[in-house]
Amino acid sequence: MINLNSHLETLSDKYGYEIYLEEKLEPGQADPKIRFRIDSNSDTFHLQVSRSWKTTKIEFVPGAFGSRIANYLCKEVLAHKSELVNLFKATTETVSHSLLEIDSQDFQKISSLDENLHMLAFELEAMTAESSLEHSLLNEIEAKLLELAVTVFVTLLPKPSSQYTNPEEVIGFPEGATSQVLVNKYERDPRNRAAAISIHGYLCLACGFDFSKNYGELGSEFIIVHHVVPVSKIGADYVINPAEDLITLCANCHAMIHREDPPLSLDKLVTIIRNRNL
Repeated sequence: MINLNSHLETLSDKYGYEIYLEEKLEPGQADPKIRFRIDSNSDTFHLQVSRSWKTTKIEFVPGAFGSRIANYLCKEVLAHKSELVNLFKATTETVSHSLLEIDSQDFQKISSLDENLHMLAFELEAMTAESSLEHSLLNEIEAKLLELAVTVFVTLLPKPSSQYTNPEEVIGFPEGATSQVLVNKYERDPRNRAAAISIHGYLCLACGFDFSKNYGELGSEFIIVHHVVPVSKIGADYVINPAEDLITLCANCHAMIHREDPPLSLDKLVTIIRNRNL
């Protein structure tokens, strides 16, 4: 079993947002409310986690002051439609039911929105016979379900203004906004990293290295996300496609790709590895 608070801390570190329980659950108290720290007003929305017969459900619940953020989320759903479709496709084994609607319509069937306020509906369900949710514990299926729900909203929410990453670690969203420090730091959005990992997984695409298999818990859910085109060479308004513009690599392969300028392509590195193993 996985402690719920610990899992939220892990997701907070992974995605660069403060994700927290509205209040700590007491034993026997179910239906935790999970929030994202996005501004000074916490009553914008929460994700409600609940149990019914052999099913765990997560749903979007707008707050009393959540109309502005809900309307913003609706527009972001359309802006990131392809990424959301890929996220849902990649988790069909975990999710037994998913729903993402704007004004009671499937988001995939909507092409544009007017300036009126719009309603967002989001649900995820997974079949799992046993649960200790009332004790703030998640089983493996529930942990994956929660991470998917968090990933969806990380994809939609505005990026924290303080979130910058070390230029040596290549992760990325509209990549390219710069802030002048001692050198230019290229702003990278953790939503792209999450989407790329959801699509490509945690194995190195070049050599197949698995950090979890080799290092156990220490290497669990670790991988480097590499931009196929260097961040410094794409325009500020370019919108990243995590399926094509980002790849997952181990540290060694990532270092080797950057031994040349411009960096090697994935296909060329794979060819080098294969020829060395003949």
